[in-house]
Parts: sequence; C-alpha cells; structure tokens
Amino acid sequence: MPPVNPSSPQPGVRSTAATSQSQRLFVAVELSGKARSAVSGVITRIMKSELKNLRAVRPETVHLTLKFLGNVPSEQIDGLVEALRLIAGAHAPFTLNLSGAGVFPSPKKARVLWLGIGGDTRALGELHLGIENAVAALGFARDRKPLSPHLTVARLRESASRADRLLVAETLASAPHPDGVEIPVPSIAIMRSTLARSGATHDRLASLPLGL
Repeated sequence: MPPVNPSSPQPGVRSTAATSQSQRLFVAVELSGKARSAVSGVITRIMKSELKNLRAVRPETVHLTLKFLGNVPSEQIDGLVEALRLIAGAHAPFTLNLSGAGVFPSPKKARVLWLGIGGDTRALGELHLGIENAVAALGFARDRKPLSPHLTVARLRESASRADRLLVAETLASAPHPDGVEIPVPSIAIMRSTLARSGATHDRLASLPLGL
C-alpha cells in the first residue's frame, strides 16, 4: 500500500478539512478530571494576565497527541481502529504527570505555550513507537521528529511582536505550575477533529484500553 502523507491531499480528499468520505483523526491520551482541572487553572491564570495577541486553548480540548493521522478515508477507519486496539492491548497502563512549562520554538519567536510531561515517559515512548509501527504498516507516514510530549495551552497570533513573545515566555516561566499532578494512562483514544471558524472541536471516535 502506498504511504499516506497526512500533510498532503489524498485521492478524492481535501487536505484542509474532512469530507463526508473521510475523517480528520489523531491518536491521543485524554486527561483525567484532576489533570484537566489543573491545566484549566494554568490557562485561566495566563489569560487573566491580559497579555497581548494570546489565544488560549479551551480546557476541554487539551490532550496529549501521540500521532496525527490527517484525513482518513472512511473505508480505512475500521482497520485502523483494530490495529491500534492490538497495540494498546500489548502495553500495560502507566502514569504520567505534569512537569514544567515552556514555549515553542524559543522565547523570542514564541508561538505555542505548553505544559511539560514527566512520569513514566519510557512507557510512553514504547507506546508511541508501537503506534508508529502499526499505522506505518497501514500506509501512514512516520513522524519526522521524535515525540516531544506536551500539552498546548495557548498560542500567539502572527501579529504578536517580539516584545509580546518575550513577555509571554517570561510570564509563563514565572507562573506557578501544577508539577506532579498525575495523568493516569489506562487507554488511548482515536479522536476526530472538526474544523470551524471558531476553532477545532474534538470528539472521541474510539477508546482503546491498555493491557487487555
């Protein structure tokens, strides 16, 4: 099967949004209620600082992305779900935690604000590799960069100045972070992303338990 490149149009599929014959999917770890509450607190503090040109992520959409798949033709989805179900079952549940914060790609050019992930990152890496191997066998392109586990909490608009970006980075660095809050990983989720003018919305297509 020829490789599927999520960033390129597939035959009969528009690359900017899912069509009726495809769905825009990604694989993720969903947050527990406690972790989501902690992340929501960080987002609230950031937005109360009234920093310029900053757009917060809605707390209910925050997740740990393991693999972005792009627009997946409907006829491939059942096979994808079953392949990932086998991978999930081959890995035992583990626990991550919130750890640190930062910006991508650098303070002077900050575009994304994130909270870091600690805990059993070795188990996370092994799970990620299993997912990569499983979807590659189905024709999806492998990620070019290694997994950098993080939770995106806000983004800077393109109109932000260098001064804005530096101030945002400094504010995030000096703010209290909920380090140590646990993120149990009993399962992985295949998520569907729907694009809209107000921003993307996500809903769970399938939840695949670990260790079964």
